[in-house]
Amino acid sequence: MLSGARFWKLCVAEVHDLLLEASPLTVDDILHKLPPGWVEATRRYGKAGERRTIRPGKLREKLNGRIAKGRPLKELDDGRFAATDRWPGSKTLDEEEAA
Repeated sequence: MLSGARFWKLCVAEVHDLLLEASPLTVDDILHKLPPGWVEATRRYGKAGERRTIRPGKLREKLNGRIAKGRPLKELDDGRFAATDRWPGSKTLDEEEAA
């Protein structure tokens, strides 16, 4: 099983790939358009005991956290998110390069 930190890095990288194809999107649209399994998998990586899937507010928090770290994402004035460039390390998914 992946660590929580690794899961969220991969999940946000998957959101980035989605935004490259269908950018810009609201967090609700992102959650509806993610490939099968990603949203359901968030049950295992949320706060202990909650066992619920990610909600729009938490996804926004995760994305803004990655934006603050300089990842190629942007929150637009209308609240939608967009990919701004290629994801660093997208071919290697190396710990130092990924989300």
